[in-house]
Amino acid sequence: MRLKLFLWRLIFLVLIISVAAWAVKTKTPTLGLDLKGGVHIVLECVDTEQVKATPELVESTRAVIEKRINALGLSEAVVQREGGINSRRIIIDIPGKKDQDPGKIEDLIGKTALLQFKLEDGTVILTGANLKDVRVQLNNDPNTPGQAVIAFELDPEGTEKFATATKENIDKHIAIYLDEELLMNPTVKNEITDGKGVIEGDFTVDQASQYVALLKGGSLPLKVNILSSEIIGPSLGEDMISMSIKAAIIAFILVVLYMTSYYRLMGFLASVALAIFVLVDLGILILLNATFSLPAIGGFVLTLGMAVDANVIIFERIKEEIRSGKTLKTGISLGFTKAFRTVFDSNITTLSGALAIIYFGLGLIKGFGVTLTLGIFVSFFSAIFITRLLIDIFASTPIAKNGKIFGY
Repeated sequence: MRLKLFLWRLIFLVLIISVAAWAVKTKTPTLGLDLKGGVHIVLECVDTEQVKATPELVESTRAVIEKRINALGLSEAVVQREGGINSRRIIIDIPGKKDQDPGKIEDLIGKTALLQFKLEDGTVILTGANLKDVRVQLNNDPNTPGQAVIAFELDPEGTEKFATATKENIDKHIAIYLDEELLMNPTVKNEITDGKGVIEGDFTVDQASQYVALLKGGSLPLKVNILSSEIIGPSLGEDMISMSIKAAIIAFILVVLYMTSYYRLMGFLASVALAIFVLVDLGILILLNATFSLPAIGGFVLTLGMAVDANVIIFERIKEEIRSGKTLKTGISLGFTKAFRTVFDSNITTLSGALAIIYFGLGLIKGFGVTLTLGIFVSFFSAIFITRLLIDIFASTPIAKNGKIFGY
């Protein structure tokens, strides 16, 4: 039974390492503005005859723009207000999009996104507020196979209104407009009662995706002017990035040398566990499409230090138990058991701070908190599970009889 459990632990570890290695090898990580550059846009909300730019409406406008950008698939974009509470400016930073056309992003941001269904006399029967769902799909019509269309589904109120309008306007037109631009002017052939339909307009997939992003984000509460739009390069530069990588490698080697010289075989096994921690943490971050900015990397390095600290606490406990007369296997078991609470408490303390950073932070600061939080869980797993498994493997071999090799 014990051997079977040991084998399952080993298989589980191999599986995790394989998935992480696959992610690191096959997927390209997304770098932040400070490491790769991107697109930087400055907007300003302005008053109109219909509405004034109050702080509440400026914040609502910022939220709508953020939803639009995320719907377009530009992950990790930072959309925030510039200045104090009365500021009307909104700053947009989209990392890792140096090849992105700023003009397309400007078109997406600047549109009002007012969807209207109109009768022939100009009466508006539905608006975008009645949309329950909207998405891009390919047309099944044999005359236009593969043509991108916009499929929509109405809420209960919109379904009822649409059913009434189509029933009363058989053989008449119901036009569909977006920002007063005619998308489609079909003739009603029969009553539509399910609230579902498609908008056709010879769209490319890219055009349909942008329209869907606009509709999902909702209408802008305020008019916005684009003050500036530019592609910016990385603030750190390639030389600084190269130096940082070299420093990280040197630091890791020094940690391995110290751990191995002081704790002997246990230190070496802990270094192996540390390497696995780096691989797994990076693999998870890449799979989650996390953006690697300098603060995020700082969070990663901090959790690396915590992983080393956890191993030191565990090893000192093991050495204390062995010095008190316990056997190696008993000392390992008691050492991990007694060190668990200390390691757990230290991780919970740091996790509390990381969660506060995520809740109250914005942009890059929140990225630091997310990376730190994930790293805490992985480092805890590394110390308690991976290091323990590796030590158990070697504790069952003849080499364990030599106490000096194990550092006691």
